[in-house]
Amino acid sequence: MKNKRTQKVLIIAKNFPPLESAQALQAIKIAESLDNANSSIHVITELDIHKTAQYNIEKEKYNFPITYIPKDTRMLKKGLILTKFNRILKEMNQINPFSKWTNETYLAAQEIINTFKPDIILSQSTPFDSHIVAYKLSKTNSTKWIASFSDPFPIHIAPFPYNKSNYIPIFALLQFFILKKVLQGSSAIHVPSKYVAQLMERATGVDLQKKTFIIPHIGNTAPTTKGTSNGYLIHLGHLNKERSSVDLLTAIKEFTRENKGHFKGLLCVGKTCDQFIKHVHKMELTDIVKFKDPVTPEMATKLAQKAHALLVIEAQMKYSPFLPSKFADYALTQKPILAITPEKSAITEYLNRYNGGIAVPHDHQKIKDALAILFLNGNTHFKTDSKRQLMSIFSSNYVGQQYVDMFHQIQS
Repeated sequence: MKNKRTQKVLIIAKNFPPLESAQALQAIKIAESLDNANSSIHVITELDIHKTAQYNIEKEKYNFPITYIPKDTRMLKKGLILTKFNRILKEMNQINPFSKWTNETYLAAQEIINTFKPDIILSQSTPFDSHIVAYKLSKTNSTKWIASFSDPFPIHIAPFPYNKSNYIPIFALLQFFILKKVLQGSSAIHVPSKYVAQLMERATGVDLQKKTFIIPHIGNTAPTTKGTSNGYLIHLGHLNKERSSVDLLTAIKEFTRENKGHFKGLLCVGKTCDQFIKHVHKMELTDIVKFKDPVTPEMATKLAQKAHALLVIEAQMKYSPFLPSKFADYALTQKPILAITPEKSAITEYLNRYNGGIAVPHDHQKIKDALAILFLNGNTHFKTDSKRQLMSIFSSNYVGQQYVDMFHQIQS
């Protein structure tokens, strides 16, 4: 018999399963961790009406109710010429307080609040629409509201190469205006990395220090196995052009030539940008660098368990405001992690503190030295206790309890 439910939480998350985006998968992990922590949960999310049957099946998997609001498809267009224009229109709609989805979600949330009577409203981005709904609710309800940001918003406040993403001056002014309203109107801000809050504070001038809670992502549960490693360095998930690394490929080429038989190669699982693939062919590395189509999260976890080491790559930046969710997934496998990331980043701080892997910049010699530690020393460089500590930081129970503590703190 379960203990009495202690808190009621209304989660507004536009991205939610059966979507398999990083944001959707993180949203369900948070909801389930809160449910396991004896919180009562109600989720409002978006429905793709063309996949209603799939959504109904998904809904039955969970112990908490889910309210679906149909996706607004009126602005979707087809055609190569309109792709960029549509992306901008979509982003503009995300900050539109009068959009169809925002209005319908607001009305549904009002009804839920009247019956469910939540103690906390938790809005999650991206996309930003969820915060707009919560902001409108804050004008008519006294419920404590936490705005959760997985990444900086808008993205162009991040360092190069992200600072030019869909940047249009007049559009940026609108984004900053509505962001400022959300930051000021919410009871608290949640971010996975302190750098996210620092960027948004600098961009808007809103003092966030006293209302910011830093809680990391939840990793995929991965029972550790002691089976033989397949000898690969494995990268899981989308590898986009911003994170394409010639330095990595140069390091792999030199390390393989100098240490034959010790390194089987790099396996990239998921969508990989054309730029990286072209570099692999140009550098004649097709026998060492392999590619595999995207797989389910369950299969990704199984592949990670077989890896000799796991790879996470961030863009070449002065510092990183991001904490990739795959890093949390990697941590739970207790496999050594090779992170190509700026010296100033959340990943570097975690690895330096817990010794669960190696953080290096986009420098081929430093990457090659890291490969030597990972593949020539039999992973003896990394203590089991350290890897377990890193794993615990991203575990569902630990992160879920941090959310519960945050709820109690803003209610006190």
